[in-house]
Amino acid sequence: MGKLPSLLLLPGALSFPLFGAGGNPPSPPREDLRFQLPYPPAASYRVLYGPGDAPHHLNPRNRHAYDFDLPLGSEVCASAAGVVVRAESRFLDRPTGRSEDNNFIALRHEDGLVSEYHHLLQDGVLVLEGERVEQGEVIGFSGTSGKAGGPHLHFVVLRGDESQPVEFAGYGKPPVKGDLCTSKNAPPALKARYETLRRAEDASDLLLGEGNRSGAARVLERILERPAEAAGTPNQRRQAMALRFLEATLEAKRKAILPEARGPIQISTGKAER
Repeated sequence: MGKLPSLLLLPGALSFPLFGAGGNPPSPPREDLRFQLPYPPAASYRVLYGPGDAPHHLNPRNRHAYDFDLPLGSEVCASAAGVVVRAESRFLDRPTGRSEDNNFIALRHEDGLVSEYHHLLQDGVLVLEGERVEQGEVIGFSGTSGKAGGPHLHFVVLRGDESQPVEFAGYGKPPVKGDLCTSKNAPPALKARYETLRRAEDASDLLLGEGNRSGAARVLERILERPAEAAGTPNQRRQAMALRFLEATLEAKRKAILPEARGPIQISTGKAER
């Protein structure tokens, strides 16, 4: 699956105070807290600015921040489980050059660290203050609000008012400016379904490469006949959004392979019902 080409982005530095500190002293650092990339499994985005990159990531609050080139309306995921301590989504989705006009989410984690997700869409926040979210859940949509030169996601992890180095699960070293970063982490409850769909997609591509269009369509139809159960809670529905998107993409691919098909393909004959 591809993604739309990103615009030329010139994100600005941020200067928000720490959100959600609540006056509580931070807990000691926890060595086992690992962050995931803040977008859905298999999605790939390039690092526009990484740790220490001039001119935006030089001050203490942004020294270890990342700007990812998420196009307008892309899904933003919780990098680690936590509680929403601040959320804002009322500002227009346009760059104003003012940090105060920024839509964002701040999550407090068990060890006292706070992760923040900035420049979101107007009304593009899916969580409420005080709500707990799990790692990998879709929590909002990327935009271009506040002090931004174009659509992107500014991601930073803070202790107090200073940014902290981030280790992303699945990466041996921190990404740097220009790196294309693919999220490798499916939410645990849906990981098996992702893997199954990906295998079916690969199998269909192999059959298409051999000229077997009906076989490729059968592979996709068979896997799409057994969709994952519809999630019931708001958290589960958000978590499943990327999975639903992949299912819809494979269904569109199936229809494109055999556009003349009007009904389910018969597994035994390979012919479409009329």
